[in-house]
Amino acid sequence: MNEQILIFYSISVLILTLSPGPDILFLISTTLNKNFKTALNVATGLCLGLLIHTIFTAFGLGYLLTEYPRLISLTRLIGCIYLGYLSYLYFPKKNSISGINHNFNFIEKPLFQGLVMNLVNPKIILFFVSFFPQFIFHNKWEIKTQFYILGLMFTTIAFVTFVSVLSVLNLTKSQMKLGKQSKNISYLSSAMLLGLSAYFFCEEIKNIMELI
Repeated sequence: MNEQILIFYSISVLILTLSPGPDILFLISTTLNKNFKTALNVATGLCLGLLIHTIFTAFGLGYLLTEYPRLISLTRLIGCIYLGYLSYLYFPKKNSISGINHNFNFIEKPLFQGLVMNLVNPKIILFFVSFFPQFIFHNKWEIKTQFYILGLMFTTIAFVTFVSVLSVLNLTKSQMKLGKQSKNISYLSSAMLLGLSAYFFCEEIKNIMELI
């Protein structure tokens, strides 16, 4: 087992969870315009969606890579390209705004809405498919088992991060300049994703060259 990979994975998940994407911005909007309890229910729904995505990824991609191990390198290289594309998407554009919606509609079933938001987002499926293969951490364990562990870690870190952010926001929302902070986090997220993409790409190319 490579513990360093799991530590690196945990740090990466933390940075990505804090990235100002649709999930975290929707949670911020819910906290600002409704209350902490409603936002917590949405966060729970989002994390349940992550668990479901983990199961599908483990059964689908995990089975495929187990049966055809030569596809691992190809999957990792495609994942590197996708992470680079995400870096471009996260980079703040001119005249960009925080994305926080202050004209917030009433949420009747916040947990269900968070779950549906996550499940119908095809980008999350692509993200899991591109992200998990980079962090295979054990040479003997089944890939499917490792995907389950990575998914459980992702869900746990995401939920703890969501709750922490919402708690701080709920206590200090009248004093925070969310637009500026969101833009700064976007720069950090973009740089992090670009760094991950370049690192994994170089490592995979090096592995391929050693096999030739």
